[in-house]
Amino acid sequence: MNMQGKASILIIIFFILVLGGLAAVIFMSKTQAVSIVTDQPSYKKGEAIKVEIVNKTDKTVCFSSCLPYKLEKKQIFFKEYNYGVCPREDIVSTCIANGGTKAFELVTPTIDLGINRIAVPVCFNCAKGDKFIESKKYYSNEFNLLNL
Repeated sequence: MNMQGKASILIIIFFILVLGGLAAVIFMSKTQAVSIVTDQPSYKKGEAIKVEIVNKTDKTVCFSSCLPYKLEKKQIFFKEYNYGVCPREDIVSTCIANGGTKAFELVTPTIDLGINRIAVPVCFNCAKGDKFIESKKYYSNEFNLLNL
């Protein structure tokens, strides 16, 4: 086999490996995630935002007792903003197992107008009452808060 034939085979093998790796990364990111979804893409000031969290990981996911979610506003990039201060020790308050869900509502007066998202810090395989130590942060879809 000549050099051109060997080079062609190496290129084909390289692309197969790259595509296989990319497919594995996409598959793992979809199956190893916590999904956070709001019920609507936009809200009026004062309207309740319904949020559902689904644990799609193979681990137990736990949430903070103090600030179980954070708010971020889109400027050029998303920037977290403060909506409260926790007056007590930050411990694990709620956990959901694989496939489990958690739902809650936010009242929009505490949320800035414009494009926002919810950031949810979680800890993996911790237990209720443990000191909350963030393992990872997951983000909701973007939603628009309008002053209507």
